[in-house]
Amino acid sequence: MKGILIGLLFGVPVGAVGAMTVKNSWALGFKAGVLTGLGSTAADCIYSIIGAFGLTLISDFLLRYSTQISVIG
Repeated sequence: MKGILIGLLFGVPVGAVGAMTVKNSWALGFKAGVLTGLGSTAADCIYSIIGAFGLTLISDFLLRYSTQISVIG
């Protein structure tokens, strides 16, 4: 029992979204907690995709116009 509790404590995400997930799990049940966790995971994935493609877009722009940027600089 002690090992399970320690595992759960390390597995719980830290932060506001993690606290909301735990709160919904306790107050509204397992299904609400899982849906809250899946929603926060989907949002994190979307933010990661936007960040990755944004960096790719900036990198491509800098590589394509490196000569013009060097002349202006």
